[in-house]
Amino acid sequence: MNTFNKFLLFIAIFLLLTALNSCIAIQPNNIKNTALHADDLNAINGFYSNTPNTKNKDYNASLWKQLNYLKKDTLEKWQNHKVELEVINRKKIRAKLWLNEAVISEKILKGKVKNDYFSVKRNLKVFGIPFIYFSVKDYKMEIGIDNNKQLLLNSAHMQSLNILIMSGGNSNQFSNKYQLNK
Repeated sequence: MNTFNKFLLFIAIFLLLTALNSCIAIQPNNIKNTALHADDLNAINGFYSNTPNTKNKDYNASLWKQLNYLKKDTLEKWQNHKVELEVINRKKIRAKLWLNEAVISEKILKGKVKNDYFSVKRNLKVFGIPFIYFSVKDYKMEIGIDNNKQLLLNSAHMQSLNILIMSGGNSNQFSNKYQLNK
C-alpha cells in the first residue's frame, strides 16, 4: 500500500469517526400547534423576550444564548434584553439583540423550513487528531411559532471527547417558549 492510499484510508477513517461521533437529533416535544409554514415564514418577525415563559430562568435558557449556540457571552442582566427576529428570505433569519433602544449584537441564522419549523443549519465543530485526541461539538436548533404567536425553540447539544481508546461526553435537549413583545 503506497503513501497516498494510506493517506486516503486515514481520511476515510477520520470521516467515519466524525460521522459516528456527531449523531444528535432534536427530540419531538409536546408542542404540536405550530403555525409556521414555508409560504408564511414572516410570522416569525417581531421582538421577543430574552427569557422563557416557563419557570426555567437558567442563564442557558436565554433566547440569545440559544441562538448563539450556547457560546459564552458577557451580557449583564440578560433578562432586560429583547431579541428581534426578521426574515430576510426563505433561508435566512436576522437576529438582533436589543437593550433599550440600541442594538448590541446581530447574527444571521441560515436554514430552511422543515416540518413546520425553521431548521437552523447545524453547528458542527471537529478538532484533534483521530485515535489520539479527538473532540466533537454538535448543536442543532429549530424555531417555530405557535397559534398564540409565541416563539418555540427546540435545540439539542452534544459534546464528546476521545483520548486514545477512552471516550466520554454529554448531550442536552432544550425546549422553550418566548413571549412576543408588542
